[in-house]
Amino acid sequence: MLPGHGICSNTRYAVIEVIMPGQCDTFMERNTYTSNNFISKDAAYVEKFDNGAALLYYQQEWSVDGTWCSFVIPGKTVIDRYRKVYSGDTYKIEINIFKGNVYQSLHMFNEESLGNSLSYLGLFYAGMRDGNVDLVNFAINVYYTEQNIEFYSEHGLGMT
Repeated sequence: MLPGHGICSNTRYAVIEVIMPGQCDTFMERNTYTSNNFISKDAAYVEKFDNGAALLYYQQEWSVDGTWCSFVIPGKTVIDRYRKVYSGDTYKIEINIFKGNVYQSLHMFNEESLGNSLSYLGLFYAGMRDGNVDLVNFAINVYYTEQNIEFYSEHGLGMT
């Protein structure tokens, strides 16, 4: 993971480039790699598991009112590594990088390391972006407050 940083007006951000080297494909006799990049509010938190890792991060959304009215959207990128066996000792390491399920990692976003920045707008947008009905319902049932309807409507969400 190669983090780079930038500043836009008053806001800093990290550009995260993930480069995963593959192993030599014995059929093609060449080395391979898989890469992906995304913009994050800060450096991504790495959650390791047996065959890979998940990167948890926040992306800043400015909507229509600029920095003063911005909010953060939780994101998750999964790196999955597995061995694809062809025959005998011939195999290839496959690496997939894909968007993960934020709803399954909500407990991690509440940890101190990620800044405790969950909000209705962030969760709702993440759910809509990812097509995750469970996350949208969670945002509405847990974080939605009628006192903020005017603020939500400035982001095009009014009464959801």
